Amino acid sequence: MWVHAQLDINAGKQQRKKVNADLRDCQPFTQGQRNVFTMPFKRQVEIGRVALINYGEEYGKLVVITDVVDQNRALVDRPDEVRRMVNFKRMVLTDFKIDIPRLAKKKVLTAALEESDAFKKFESSSWGKKLAKREAKSNQTDFERYQAAVARKKRSEAVNKALKE
Repeated sequence: MWVHAQLDINAGKQQRKKVNADLRDCQPFTQGQRNVFTMPFKRQVEIGRVALINYGEEYGKLVVITDVVDQNRALVDRPDEVRRMVNFKRMVLTDFKIDIPRLAKKKVLTAALEESDAFKKFESSSWGKKLAKREAKSNQTDFERYQAAVARKKRSEAVNKALKE
């Protein structure tokens, strides 16, 4: 909760006290004797996390994080490419993670990827299918786009005819 967004710049002491009192009401739930905070994020930046490049000339490629350089960059690797640094803004984390040590060699990385089938699992996920569909549509020729438009028009006419009856 952003406290500063709720306060006016010239807010008085009473308003700050009220907001702080509201925040005190938001307590974590307890499990046994310790407090448990639930994290809203399910995908963490960690070694072995499979990520999708979302910007640049490598757009759409899956890579594996092999080391975290700093808060902005990670060292990523792929079996058929050279290890390199990529900014986190150019990556999207996926749900898939493989078990590899920090700065794993190509041989270890390749074996772990083959064992886990993370890239194939991503391709069979709804996100991967959506990206594959988008890629196939962008690679259509003019004639294929024309055929799709004609089929869409025929299907629409058939639906409208069925609804009118």
